[in-house]
Amino acid sequence: MSNAEATKHKFYYGEETYTICVTKDDWWIEEVGDMSDKMMEAGEEFALENGMLPPKGKCADCYKGTYEDIVEDYHIGGIIIKHLNLHRCYRCGHTTLPWTSVEIVDKETQTQKGNQTK
Repeated sequence: MSNAEATKHKFYYGEETYTICVTKDDWWIEEVGDMSDKMMEAGEEFALENGMLPPKGKCADCYKGTYEDIVEDYHIGGIIIKHLNLHRCYRCGHTTLPWTSVEIVDKETQTQKGNQTK
């Protein structure tokens, strides 16, 4: 169990109601013995929907796929940034930017805004 502060929620599984505790990096169900694989999957999905962060590399959107590094032209607000490093989930297509790419996008959009006000 995590040392982080847990939030408690009612978790309905089958015909039973359980208390599930969720932190940013863990979850557990109070007063339950063995759990089936399906109950484990349901508990994990519930925890992800209620504040637990997905494991590093897991997609933050579908929670099933993982991110792959890609290089692609990035379109934002009418601006095209060529050959930007991105992370894309192979399963659902959710895309995130690594920090270095965020800095490039910020710089480019600020430059474009500056050019528009002149």
